[in-house]
Amino acid sequence: LIQLGGLGFMTLTSFLLLLAGRWVIFRDFRVSDALGAENAGDFVGLLVWTLGITVAFEAGGAYLLATTLKDPGATGYPWWSASFHAISAFNNAGFDIVGDGASLVSYAGDARVLSIVAGLSFAGALSAPVIISLVGLLGRRRLGADAKLAIVTTVLLTVAGAAFIFLMEISNPATLGPLGTSD
Repeated sequence: LIQLGGLGFMTLTSFLLLLAGRWVIFRDFRVSDALGAENAGDFVGLLVWTLGITVAFEAGGAYLLATTLKDPGATGYPWWSASFHAISAFNNAGFDIVGDGASLVSYAGDARVLSIVAGLSFAGALSAPVIISLVGLLGRRRLGADAKLAIVTTVLLTVAGAAFIFLMEISNPATLGPLGTSD
């Protein structure tokens, strides 16, 4: 369910409509802007790219987490725990399979684990169409206004959120006890 939600309501709905033999009006600006596709061929390409990006990020994240996690989690299977956390992070879901709200608390000072999870969350927040646009920069394409807006907004929200949490926790003795200021 996390994965289905992460693929996006618009993408999944349009795909199901195409499978059912119904027309999706790609020229409607709301559909073309939301999907980054102006016709059925563009949509199929977008869907393939979206699935490829999702699989690449989640599989790469699962591999990195599986080789990094000290505690395999409640299930006792490091690949299951790593896969769950990678999918959850990329889709910005944040569920806990360890139990008692522990999730990744035991990794609060582990920069490698937190960097992997943060990178997956950041990439997932950008979305596949924006990542496709960023890949297009290699081919000297320009970023569209929607991609620029998504990147700037995601960066600003991430920096503002991190600064807010840091300022709220810097004077909290319960946080500073187990963690140093840099953590």
